[in-house]
Amino acid sequence: MSDALHLPEEERAPGRFTLPSLAIARFAIGPPQFLIAILLIGIGLTFGQPVGVTDQTRTAASLVAAISAVLMGTWSVRFNHKSLLLLGLVFVSISALGCSLAFNFPMMLIAFALSGLGMVMVVPMTFSLVGLHFPIEHRPRAIGWVLTGMALAGLIGSPVIGIIAGVGDWRLAFLGFVLPVSLISLMLTAKIMPSSARSTHPKLSQGTYWDGFKEVFTNRSALACLINSALGMAVYQVLELYGPSFFRERFLVSIEFVSILIFSGGASCYLMGFQTDGRLVNRFGRKPVTIFTAIVTGSRKS
Repeated sequence: MSDALHLPEEERAPGRFTLPSLAIARFAIGPPQFLIAILLIGIGLTFGQPVGVTDQTRTAASLVAAISAVLMGTWSVRFNHKSLLLLGLVFVSISALGCSLAFNFPMMLIAFALSGLGMVMVVPMTFSLVGLHFPIEHRPRAIGWVLTGMALAGLIGSPVIGIIAGVGDWRLAFLGFVLPVSLISLMLTAKIMPSSARSTHPKLSQGTYWDGFKEVFTNRSALACLINSALGMAVYQVLELYGPSFFRERFLVSIEFVSILIFSGGASCYLMGFQTDGRLVNRFGRKPVTIFTAIVTGSRKS
């Protein structure tokens, strides 16, 4: 994977497996989201809750993620980026274990909410570490490889989750797939990621920190990117979560069929997009590619 970037030796990350380890970290935070979507009906039946109420697990995770995302701005300039990435993977691991052992729905809500905290720590830190280790001309392709890890989580993880759930149940999927993947990613990141990757920003006062937020929200370009991303993800979350349940209830298809048709097929498209975008950005520029992909995304979802 790192060889695909063709970086000169002096510009390459300290470890040749730095980029693959970041991709694996992104892979690790995907399975909990796919599992909830694929096995939402089964989880609801276990706790005697309808699908809409069971979906509150994702709401709890999103709420924790939203609050933590604000705090991450401070944490990222005060703490080691590798440490924050490792901590995020720890929360994902604890969440998987807690979900597999949950004996009632409130415990399930709390346990799954930790995955939101882990996700909001892993995602920005993978991007930050790319920024630290790769020059700007190589970052689009490096980010494409990191995001490929997320696509592979759907391509590989969804069928595996479906198979495990077919053999056992949703608890076994958490315990037999989500937990091992997060632990493996945690160990690889701890061993491979250079420990010298610390934030280069000076310590900021609380006033300076909030001034940074103000600057972002008063920048038209940054604000437009935020709104575009939020609206796109809002629609994507609905399709990802309720799409599998709709197919299972409306067409009475199996869990394995849903996991392969929807998630593996969609993940294949994402994978191709992530690999293509990095090359398009270097050729046509960031703004034209952003506008084009936003148009395509809006047309697909309309």
